[in-house]
Amino acid sequence: MVGYGGAVFSFRNQYWLWCPVIAPVLGALVGTFIYDLFFFTGGESIINRRNAQARRAHQRARDEQREKPIAGADAV
Repeated sequence: MVGYGGAVFSFRNQYWLWCPVIAPVLGALVGTFIYDLFFFTGGESIINRRNAQARRAHQRARDEQREKPIAGADAV
């Protein structure tokens, strides 16, 4: 048992479960949550999802930009 004996891997001393198995999974979840909360700006974010009003305003602004004529197009 790698020189540690059987006490480390017993039921009462659960370091074998918390340190190499559960802690990395919990750390990955917490790290993903923090990254999504502070840095990620994509549309598929669970936390930073836009509400319906913001989506309508964004679509309206995009449509208005598409309706504008191209600058200098009438001079050609």
